[in-house]
Amino acid sequence: MPGVIAFFVNILAQSNINLFEIFSTYRKFSLLVSEKDAARAYSVIGRAIAQTRKALEREKTEARTAAKKEGAKRAAKAPKQAR
Repeated sequence: MPGVIAFFVNILAQSNINLFEIFSTYRKFSLLVSEKDAARAYSVIGRAIAQTRKALEREKTEARTAAKKEGAKRAAKAPKQAR
């Protein structure tokens, strides 16, 4: 997925955590930081992932709500069928 490594690198840079190396394969990547920054980097990245998950969940909920409202509008505009 494009931008994933950049997302994490930016998170670390904003937290003033130096990145020594990036190792990447097709499915995985690793970010090498100093031992003194390791715990803080882990925490910063963990918070970023949690915040991103919450934001994505909010977006899903908003999209579902909008779709339900749109469906209700269409149903209200649809001609009533005779019984």
